[in-house]
Amino acid sequence: MITVFDGETCYKVDPIKPTRKYAKRLRIRQKSLSRKVKGSNNRRKAVKVVARVHEKISNTRFSP
Repeated sequence: MITVFDGETCYKVDPIKPTRKYAKRLRIRQKSLSRKVKGSNNRRKAVKVVARVHEKISNTRFSP
């Protein structure tokens, strides 16, 4: 648990929760990416999709 102070109140946040929420989604997208042929357009699209999931994880991890 992490204690977060937003200027007025203190509350505890579980830092693992956001990653659990997106873990299954990330696993599926990552598996799909690994099957693509290197250098193909579909692989480039899949890379963007995986990056978006990573970004969501990152964004939720730093906001309470």
